[in-house]
Amino acid sequence: MLAGACGDALSAPVAGAEPFDPPATYSNLWTEVEGCSSLTGSMPLVRWYIVPGTTTFPCQYGACRGLWEAPHSIYLSDFAAHNFFGDDFFTVKHEILHDLVGKPGHPPVFQQCGLLRTGAPG
Repeated sequence: MLAGACGDALSAPVAGAEPFDPPATYSNLWTEVEGCSSLTGSMPLVRWYIVPGTTTFPCQYGACRGLWEAPHSIYLSDFAAHNFFGDDFFTVKHEILHDLVGKPGHPPVFQQCGLLRTGAPG
């Protein structure tokens, strides 16, 4: 199963997703990703969604931990949103970087920031 997929616009919202207010620590993650990428954005523009009780959720790539949708929507599995994977909020930061880049795909800045998993399409 795909662990860190993400991508572009969905034809429909993620099934079971609920809006949620990101914890305060996400502001620190946002600043960290801006710093490594030399990109800036506005976190208040982002609409955050969580899919409760999930490690992954169905998406156009198979099974996703997170998904970015233009222009500013981020969907997260419950586990990714709360760092239950113990991976220093990798998925959250990956999706933040998508918002800062403003388009799907993984330009070199993902590798530069250490936010690209080998073998993970999307």
